[in-house]
Amino acid sequence: LVEVTEKGDVKEVKALLLHPLVNPSFAAGRDDWGEKTALRVAAEYNHVEVVRLLLEDGRADPAADESVALRLAAANGRVEVVSLFLHDLRADPAAGDNRALKLASTMGHTEV
Repeated sequence: LVEVTEKGDVKEVKALLLHPLVNPSFAAGRDDWGEKTALRVAAEYNHVEVVRLLLEDGRADPAADESVALRLAAANGRVEVVSLFLHDLRADPAAGDNRALKLASTMGHTEV
């Protein structure tokens, strides 16, 4: 799922989410930012529709790893993706001492 998410293939993500053995919260490794989940990768690459699908599916946790997906979206100025997270009650925009907001500000993404 993480590889398909990285490509932004909405049709394939939909198909995979229907498979009972697919776990949207599965992490395909870690890097300096944290766990590489499908939601985090979709947010990082600004695949808005894929982020929407994963959030609507409900199995991907937007607050995972101190809201790493939101932090990456904010740091990269992904306004629409950040908005999706802020409208999801499971997301924690204040995680890590408001790190998402601080990153957006530091990177000059005032629109976030």
